[in-house]
Amino acid sequence: EQGSGRESPLTLGRTAYLASALILPVGATLFAGLGLSREVAVGAPAIAILVFAVITRVLYASRERERAMHRVRSSELRFRTVFEGAAIGIATVDAQARIVQANDAAGRLFAYPVDEMIGLPLASLLDADDGGFVKQFGDLVHGDLHRYEMEHRFRCKDGSFIWGQVAISLVREEDD
Repeated sequence: EQGSGRESPLTLGRTAYLASALILPVGATLFAGLGLSREVAVGAPAIAILVFAVITRVLYASRERERAMHRVRSSELRFRTVFEGAAIGIATVDAQARIVQANDAAGRLFAYPVDEMIGLPLASLLDADDGGFVKQFGDLVHGDLHRYEMEHRFRCKDGSFIWGQVAISLVREEDD
């Protein structure tokens, strides 16, 4: 600012790059990731802008977290509604082929109370002569198959057998 009797803060080397929630002494440079890309003079106006930027970022991040949590809750509700209300038997199993959860239709199909199905090895519901399932399931878990579908003979709790079409898809956790 020539002629005003005051030198521009930029000429005094008192500039700061706004990219942090830290307020450092005059002449220091601020870094760390607010995503701002303009330089401002260090001092009261710079601190006010920095505080405003930090508050804005915190509020924005908080709203994004709330939106993400809402999407997760909505997705879980849709899954639970489909799972519990399905007319066909559905069960989820872990990598060791043990039942993790089953719906009421699966319980009726195999004549088991649903709570007794939890932890049950899926192989215990299959005909002992059906060795193809074990191989196909292993291929799914190891990533050699993405989906498996075949007709199998299943054993019910009362010892009777039923035939059914089974379709298994692998859903990996994000960290797998």
